[in-house]
Amino acid sequence: MVRSYKTIKNIRWIVIFFLLLSVIIFPWWFYMLLSITTLFYFDDFYEIIFIGLAIDSLYTTELKNILIALFFFIISIYIKKSLIFFIK
Repeated sequence: MVRSYKTIKNIRWIVIFFLLLSVIIFPWWFYMLLSITTLFYFDDFYEIIFIGLAIDSLYTTELKNILIALFFFIISIYIKKSLIFFIK
């Protein structure tokens, strides 16, 4: 099944909305599961960085935690690209 660019773009906006909503309403583990799922579903889903910064700024006060989260996101990009079953 081939998805059109417009369909993927619409789904991407819906997912961004639900991620922002989950940061505010749901527990942290729901946000994490949803964000990991979207990282493997979409190519170059860099919006997750801003959503991660939003959750870090809401629930932490230390810059160290934000930098650690950013570090793990960068590592996840390389892991995603090295997986065999991930097809571009």
